[in-house]
Amino acid sequence: SDIRQLVCLALCGKYLVSEAADAQAALKIASNHRPDLIVLDIGLPGPMSGLQLLDEIRVDPVLRETPVVMVTGYHSPEGRENAIARGAHAYFIKPFSPLGLADYINDTLN
Repeated sequence: SDIRQLVCLALCGKYLVSEAADAQAALKIASNHRPDLIVLDIGLPGPMSGLQLLDEIRVDPVLRETPVVMVTGYHSPEGRENAIARGAHAYFIKPFSPLGLADYINDTLN
């Protein structure tokens, strides 16, 4: 929830931001609202990881083209390569700059 708050602070002034505490809630929100971009943590609570949710997004006909930005506390070249291979557009390692993330999102959406 702390990371979600930081991301919201960086983005809420310019974008409509929806938050979800776990993968199931995130998938439901994304399916209902068709976001322009998804920021997704790899280490989600619950039975589904962020990478598994990314896989679900990539096979969903409505969401498959949506840019997904991964954030993670896992720092490994293999983790980044795996996320990109599964369809992530970017990979930010915690701690990351919320303003740097906002800049990336602005560049991606504009």
